[in-house]
Amino acid sequence: MATTGKTEEQLYRDVSDYQRAWTEMMVKIWQTRLTKLRAIRTGALHRSVMNSTLDVKQDLTSTIAFRFVYYGVYVDAGTGRGYLRGNGGDLGLKHYRKRKRWMSVPWRISKRVLADKMVTIIGDAFVGMFDKLSE
Repeated sequence: MATTGKTEEQLYRDVSDYQRAWTEMMVKIWQTRLTKLRAIRTGALHRSVMNSTLDVKQDLTSTIAFRFVYYGVYVDAGTGRGYLRGNGGDLGLKHYRKRKRWMSVPWRISKRVLADKMVTIIGDAFVGMFDKLSE
């Protein structure tokens, strides 16, 4: 279904609004995953997850950045200081770290969702331009 009559400002606003909502949802998804995976020993990682940059330019190129404490990457991978995944280093510990995929899996899926939505928004506007030409 074509969206006819969209101005560049409306298209920019649609893209900006969707990306803003998407970044807010990513933070909620990650915080929920941390809770469900019980990766909240001190709560520092959970509290640190936030959107730090959303910059949509008039040509619709975007920069989206998130912030969280660095060790969150190691929690996601199940590694860290003094640990190998599965405790292959045999540090004499009774328990070893397991991957807690709080970030990587939702990130991979959600990037695809964002890309598909951008294709739809921009594609509909493009089709609408041709609809206006044929009138």
